[in-house]
Amino acid sequence: MKTVRIGRWQLFLLTVNFTIGTTIFVLLGGLIEAGRQDAWLIPLWGGVFGCALGVFWCALLNRYPGHNIVGVCRTVLGPKIGGAVALVYIWYCVNVASWVTRNLSDFLKMTIMPYTPIHVLHVMFLLVAGYAVIKGIEPIARIMEIFSPIMFLSFWFVLFIALSPWEWLHFRPVFGTDLRATFLKTVSFLGFPYMQAMMVTFVWPYADRKPMLPFVGGIAVAAASLSAIVSFLLGIMGIYRSSHLTFPLFTLAQEVEVGSVFQHLESIMSMIWLLLIFAQLSVSLFGAYEGLREIFRLRSRKPIVAALILIVSALAITIEENIQTNLEWNQKYTFPYFSFLMIVIPLVLYAVGWIKRRKRGKTV
Repeated sequence: MKTVRIGRWQLFLLTVNFTIGTTIFVLLGGLIEAGRQDAWLIPLWGGVFGCALGVFWCALLNRYPGHNIVGVCRTVLGPKIGGAVALVYIWYCVNVASWVTRNLSDFLKMTIMPYTPIHVLHVMFLLVAGYAVIKGIEPIARIMEIFSPIMFLSFWFVLFIALSPWEWLHFRPVFGTDLRATFLKTVSFLGFPYMQAMMVTFVWPYADRKPMLPFVGGIAVAAASLSAIVSFLLGIMGIYRSSHLTFPLFTLAQEVEVGSVFQHLESIMSMIWLLLIFAQLSVSLFGAYEGLREIFRLRSRKPIVAALILIVSALAITIEENIQTNLEWNQKYTFPYFSFLMIVIPLVLYAVGWIKRRKRGKTV
């Protein structure tokens, strides 16, 4: 049987696209409202945190080659306790998939397809992502490798031709906000997207050697990209307008017109976001399946992925209908929820594993 492997470049692109994902449409307005003229700094200090956390996860996973976080839980804590903890991570993957699915349907209902039933949007996109998961991580990585350059060029092309109303006054006074208060207001940004990016480590057993550099580098590039995007929104639309729009980036693309040549460029933004959603959703479903396969020694993917699609679709419908309510929930609960999964439990796993190694060394 052929061993599936993905390259370092593919892992890098997967990390970048997964980290950016829904962030560029869901969170930018809130970040600008909190950080005002200094909002471009928030993705940067979040990126420093994300890179540091990524290095820690790399150190943990490198101690157990060939295992994802589910395998590490079972190896360190035993099949029973470790299996119970691993189920929490599987549930987390399902949760993230449901949030991503709901963000997608909210965006489509409010902008492009207002009359399409929400469950149709869910199932339609989940079937595509589920089919990709059934085929394995290699086709998903190849899709990212093929379309990422196209997404990159198209995205920045739209932003650069929208530069004409740029105003440097929107950034003054520099460092004029209370940075400590701004950090406290936006601490949830550390959870989503940076802690959430640790989910890409489910791909590690299939990655080539030394995946730390492309993984951490992907987080850093995503942080720099988010900072640049926030800077564009501030410089072009200003603080007040960009912070009071639900989807400021989509609105900016709608307003770009260069004669009769370049119009309706919001369609480009929509396609880019759908591809980013595909990256997030497919990795989330892949992580959930890999966790279940690790625990229950599953062989067939199709029935498990079909069940995951039904569960994710149902959960996405139960999330609050008001997108503002979802953003408020994210601001209040995301950081503590993600911190427990991405910091507390990995620290316990690292400490317990270190103690076991020490005891084993003394008994030899």
